[in-house]
Amino acid sequence: MKNTSVFPFAVLSLVLAAAPGAAADPAPPEPAAETRAEPPAAAGVGAESAGTSYDRVYAALAAFDHRRVGSENLDKAFAAIEKELRAAGLEPRYETFDSIVQETEKLEVSYGGAPVKALMIDNGPAAFVTDGPVEGPAVFVGDGSLACLDGKDLRGAVAVVDATQPGASVRESFTHGAAAVALVGDESLDQWRLAGVAFTAVSSVPRVYVRRGDAEAAGLFEADGSKTLRIDGRAVLKDAVGKNLWVELPSTPGWQANLGREEVLLLTATVDTWGLTPDFSPSLRDAANAALLADTACALAARGPLNRHVVVAFLGSRAGGQEGARFLYHAIDLADSRRNATGFAER
Repeated sequence: MKNTSVFPFAVLSLVLAAAPGAAADPAPPEPAAETRAEPPAAAGVGAESAGTSYDRVYAALAAFDHRRVGSENLDKAFAAIEKELRAAGLEPRYETFDSIVQETEKLEVSYGGAPVKALMIDNGPAAFVTDGPVEGPAVFVGDGSLACLDGKDLRGAVAVVDATQPGASVRESFTHGAAAVALVGDESLDQWRLAGVAFTAVSSVPRVYVRRGDAEAAGLFEADGSKTLRIDGRAVLKDAVGKNLWVELPSTPGWQANLGREEVLLLTATVDTWGLTPDFSPSLRDAANAALLADTACALAARGPLNRHVVVAFLGSRAGGQEGARFLYHAIDLADSRRNATGFAER
């Protein structure tokens, strides 16, 4: 956008729905399942664009284990989208803002002295730092229910919870004195179910995620307190620069619909990722959404000027209460020339 001419008008906002066939974000899969699926078929976009921009953007975004704010992965994801938009004759621009993000500095887990692959769990709006490694006898507690805990002494122990079981929870393990919890899951879990098991909140008690294949190989399902499980982890909050990418599609100046004034249609999709295990959160649904939006923008640009003003925005920060969306809409509000002299592009 070159000036304030667009944003004094009504803003109609749409969040792009998931592309057909795009599954909800899975829990970290088994090692054997760590392959990237073929992109879901694009639907409802121009034939001249389908299967080109969509495929390239989806492949670029889905190639990463995460697209965390401030990461090189996210920069590359934005670069892939920008490349497609520029090829379509559009002028991508960025809005940047200060953010903060959890980063795992180290995580070493061992059982009976043998290393176990694990992932740090999101610790909410706080760093996770302990005075040193946390360790204790490992005890498998099934789904973590009171029935499964019956007869087991968890005081100072590390509870191993099978998160795939219906009704699984870590709550009772903590109330019975567990020093830490190792959650075991597989590809059958989606992010919502897993979050319900583990919760996302500030905690001084270590919680780590272990893939089922790794847990089976280590013998965690047979843990009876005779071997020690040791967790040495540190996750800190680091300053990062968040950003949104946006373009304005060619439009017809002065065109009005039934609102009696010019309108702006705002189309958005999320590019960055965040999940219960921030270091593995590929968010393939969001990758499909962003790819579809990029493909749609390219297709619309090829058709010539539109009646309404259309702004396409790719949001780049969700961890801090949907920061990307909040900063974008704040800039739009401030760019209303009836109240402010500075245009959206400058903001």
